[in-house]
Amino acid sequence: KTFYFLPDGKRFIVREETSAGYMHLYLYSLDKGLLNPITQGPWEVTDFVGVRGNKVYYTSTEGSPLHRNLYRIGLNGKHKERLTPDDGFYKISPSADLSYYIAESSTNTTPTRTEIFNANGKSVRMLEDNAELREYLQQNGVIAPREFFSFTTERGDTLCAYMVKPLDFDPSRRYPVLLTQYSGPGSQRV
Repeated sequence: KTFYFLPDGKRFIVREETSAGYMHLYLYSLDKGLLNPITQGPWEVTDFVGVRGNKVYYTSTEGSPLHRNLYRIGLNGKHKERLTPDDGFYKISPSADLSYYIAESSTNTTPTRTEIFNANGKSVRMLEDNAELREYLQQNGVIAPREFFSFTTERGDTLCAYMVKPLDFDPSRRYPVLLTQYSGPGSQRV
């Protein structure tokens, strides 16, 4: 769980798992208890980034369990906006007052980009776009692409996965398999 007291000292935000099994944000009052859910839906809030004014910033799997995008929403759970410009996996490092944040992003086919944004999601400065590395990888094909797929377990759960085949993959040959799996608390990696 994550707890964050608002500046008034009487209300706080809790990140907790719902009865449906999804991690979400809730607004509580010391006097009244639960005031309202801030986020809700069949997806996970993966990180509570912070609060600026009456807006809550968080990353989630809302678009896809394969992505982590930054959103902001009112404390009342209304007026949600996605702030990250592209689909991908974003790691957010906010300034103390959340007037700026550094976003490190990458995708299945692109190396990490590091960029500074203001609180409204407008890019202020690109710190590193790895353009040379991205061009080198595209021209030389040195990394085999990940092939994403999903499957359903005997219990009926749908899981996402990916496979990386050798660059010179021959479907008529047999290959050894290296399987990475971790299903620890809060993990979506299989």
